[in-house]
Amino acid sequence: MAATKKRNYVRYTIAANTLLGSLVQMERKLRTVTAQELADRLGIDRGTVQRLEKGNPKVELGIAFEACALLGIPLFVEDDRLLTHRVDEIGERLALLPKNAPGPRSSISAMTSKRIELRKAFVWTWLPKAAEPVVAGRLVPTGEQIIFAYGRSYLDRSDAIPLYLP
Repeated sequence: MAATKKRNYVRYTIAANTLLGSLVQMERKLRTVTAQELADRLGIDRGTVQRLEKGNPKVELGIAFEACALLGIPLFVEDDRLLTHRVDEIGERLALLPKNAPGPRSSISAMTSKRIELRKAFVWTWLPKAAEPVVAGRLVPTGEQIIFAYGRSYLDRSDAIPLYLP
């Protein structure tokens, strides 16, 4: 049997797993739930719960998320509707990206006077009071012109603002 290679993790990953494990342990204890009771609810053994609480990065992601859901620990946003909206928004972004990873990038600089072929370009914008930018749409080449097309997820936003007047 071949020996398994030891996996090295960057500090951020170790810290994130430690934080997640500590949150699970703290919330479990605050709710006076034993490790065995949590393990039973998750359908795993108590040792896996202990590894999760110690921040072991090899604990399955689904188990960690399920433990957080059972204990009421918000991971991304506190409201299920906001999480669903975020999932939809990311789905829209992914739909705009190529199906496969592109090959090696060409050496053409973004700052060039040469005419380059536009295949895909996305327009991002900062909305008022937003913490991060959002995809507003994409640029679509049509012959000699380039047309801006709003993304559906952007148009569905209640805080969307017009970027240009046609």
